[in-house]
Amino acid sequence: DNAAWGRCSRLFTVCAGLLFCVVLPIVIIVLSVKLHAMTRERDQLLISCANKTTERERLYTGRDEVQKMLDIATHQFQMYFITTEKKRWTDARNDCSSRGADLVVINSREEQEYISNRFKGTEAWIGLTDNSEEGTWTWVDNSALTTG
Repeated sequence: DNAAWGRCSRLFTVCAGLLFCVVLPIVIIVLSVKLHAMTRERDQLLISCANKTTERERLYTGRDEVQKMLDIATHQFQMYFITTEKKRWTDARNDCSSRGADLVVINSREEQEYISNRFKGTEAWIGLTDNSEEGTWTWVDNSALTTG
């Protein structure tokens, strides 16, 4: 019984030694290779992210420059074309129409405040008219004028 136990113990020791000396280094090598690959991928992603951030900033700067050149204002996904040309209301509306747009329809208090602040000290036409019926004001999209 002791002899069998001794053989079993030696066999276990040999197997454990093989496992420790052969399998463990293989596992360490495989994990090291994976770690190196993941580190390289992370570094490439960081470089790509930095490049994208730089490109985004360049595009924002370019957009701002174009807006200044064209004098286009943006607010809450709305674009406003601004011109210094003096025109009558009808001519201003026709000019907007030729650009595929219309005079501004103010839909909220926030938009009204934005437009008031944007045009402070200047004159500008908005899309409010009483052309259909004198004294009854409607927007160019035929919505009623609301106050509040």
